[in-house]
Amino acid sequence: MLCQAPVSALAQTPVDQAITAASPLQTVSHLPPGRVGKPYGPFVVLSGGTPGYVIDPKSQLPPGLFVTASGFLQGTPSKPGRNAIVLVARDSAQPRNFIQGNYVLDVLKARRLRR
Repeated sequence: MLCQAPVSALAQTPVDQAITAASPLQTVSHLPPGRVGKPYGPFVVLSGGTPGYVIDPKSQLPPGLFVTASGFLQGTPSKPGRNAIVLVARDSAQPRNFIQGNYVLDVLKARRLRR
């Protein structure tokens, strides 16, 4: 037996209960500097969208750093310098959302201890 709700009951259903949309896939605008030999992060580089990210570095990450599947950049940098980082990511939504993040990350030299 097919049960049907009266049209008036559907009209009373709040819209926010009927459709729930994920926030848009986003990247951060900048990254704080790191220092050779010091733990870096984790810093968020990707948020929003539908979790289940695939993140593809399109440039070389600074030695010692990596990006997690959760959208965090972390690790311990091992070489000083200015690094241009390009990350392309997609989420697990259907259809998938894509985004590219372009960053500059400065890794500073290790501090010398004064005696």
